[in-house]
Amino acid sequence: MACVRKRRNRWIADYRDPAGKRHWETFGTRKEAEAALATATVAIRSNRYVPPNDKRTVADAHASWRKLCVEGSDNKGGKPLRATTAAFYSTVWRVHLAPRWGALKLRQVDAEAVARWKQEQLDKGVGARTMICALHVLGATFKHARRFGWTTANPLENVHRPRHEYEVKAFTPAEIATLLEVADPESALIVRTLASTGMRFGELAGLRWSAIDLERGVLEVREQFTHGAWSALKTANARRSIPLPATLRALLQARYRALNGGSIVLRPREDDRLVFTSPEGGEIDYNNWRLRRWLPLLKATAPDAEHPKREPVTGTPHMLRHSYATALIQSGENAKTVQTLMGHHSVAFTMDQYADAWPEALSNAGEKAAALLFAASGSKTVADGVGSKADVVQVSDLMAPPAGVEPTTYRLGGGRSIH
Repeated sequence: MACVRKRRNRWIADYRDPAGKRHWETFGTRKEAEAALATATVAIRSNRYVPPNDKRTVADAHASWRKLCVEGSDNKGGKPLRATTAAFYSTVWRVHLAPRWGALKLRQVDAEAVARWKQEQLDKGVGARTMICALHVLGATFKHARRFGWTTANPLENVHRPRHEYEVKAFTPAEIATLLEVADPESALIVRTLASTGMRFGELAGLRWSAIDLERGVLEVREQFTHGAWSALKTANARRSIPLPATLRALLQARYRALNGGSIVLRPREDDRLVFTSPEGGEIDYNNWRLRRWLPLLKATAPDAEHPKREPVTGTPHMLRHSYATALIQSGENAKTVQTLMGHHSVAFTMDQYADAWPEALSNAGEKAAALLFAASGSKTVADGVGSKADVVQVSDLMAPPAGVEPTTYRLGGGRSIH
């Protein structure tokens, strides 16, 4: 029978588990022993009991979660997670979680310890987004362990995630020109491809010649290589066709000719070789490319003796994708087309993300709106001889369409129109 008793100046919670095995838990006070006995009794009655001497660790729970829920089908989706997602989780565990939590028993981890660790990492400069991912993986591990009765609680339920505010930033045309100016030919072609197609870096790393129609000038996004693994694209919208600008098309044609000994055959549709490779000839790893190519490229944009007034460029390769979307919007492309080319799930998301990525593009928005809204009254004023020539020129300039866009006719009061 379960009881609390004193032995050798220590208080003992004495009880048997569901299997009939006897347990003694020793405490310094009677109150602690009674609390432990009450907790054990409730856990036994609700089938959530975990022996206090259970030796299973966080690493054991993570390995079980990975085998059953990540690589297996014991999850809400009912199928293994994508290879790139599994690879990402593996990296998060190896780099951020295993060194601190892997060897600890599940019962040794509490919410306060995790919260302190989270704050320590943030204070060291670890990004909020990285910590959100780490806490997600650790929480999934404990949720899995509790589901199978390895632990009675998930301490991550009481730990607040850091706040991550994502701000879309895009390179300006001047910054892209600077990058192309200082880049070596291989890096320049990668920069131009990312900026001219809006592809994610993983999509570029997974791009094969068979996905490019050089005759028609169309590129198909089919698969990706990220976190050291190949995978299909995450959504149906991500699988898309992108038109190639003339300059990029010509550069890719020249690259394909060079790969084939100068052959003029431009039909690589049966060629499954990668368009861009690492120096060793394999797939491009983003982290390696960023360290070996991208960061030196940014450093090379700093002012020098030949360009003392040059503005240094800062940012990430993903900003080239933002630049593509922003340029499409600013050139007057309709929202649905931009969404399709970017591979987004909705038009609303696309416009919300990129409409103001170039703040300077908004500077004349008020004048452009006024030119359209008050064009009728402005035309009447000019007709009456009150307006000046400068007024007419200003309205005409503001309403001029972007290069390559057909002029639109706006009907005004009194039967007049402007283009």
